[in-house]
Amino acid sequence: MNGTVNIAGLGSNAAVSERIRRSDLLLPALLGIAGTVELAVKGYAPVAVGLATYWLAILVLCARRALPLAMPLLVGGIYALTPVLGFDVSEPASWIPPLALACFAAGAHVPRSRAPLGFASVAGMVLIVFLALDWLTEFDPDILFGLLFSLGPWVLGVALHEAL
Repeated sequence: MNGTVNIAGLGSNAAVSERIRRSDLLLPALLGIAGTVELAVKGYAPVAVGLATYWLAILVLCARRALPLAMPLLVGGIYALTPVLGFDVSEPASWIPPLALACFAAGAHVPRSRAPLGFASVAGMVLIVFLALDWLTEFDPDILFGLLFSLGPWVLGVALHEAL
């Protein structure tokens, strides 16, 4: 199968950019393992909710090459849904890398002609995350920190895409 996994029954004629490659699974898996260790060891409660939503975000990130414009909004939406389910996302640091990777994907896997859509997706994620933290947690979000870990990876992804 040449290192790819078909998404939702896409035929063998589907473009490579519309498939999940086995290599696309490695980084999310590593993030998932590290996040699981942090969530379990630090004793964040309810750990089942935290782990379930975290792993949902990790699984979504496996499709970052196939759906790069959707990544920031999907991962940001999962992040925002988590406090509604009773888990405080402002505590674990392990939530930052998945959000950053989603933004990186919107820069690295989107053609230059669609870069404004990538920026809009990242800006939408920043808004979703900021509002979720402000309204659903006791954490007072810092917009500069949010921009650093969202626009920074997006710009890096765009630059890498252009360089390659």
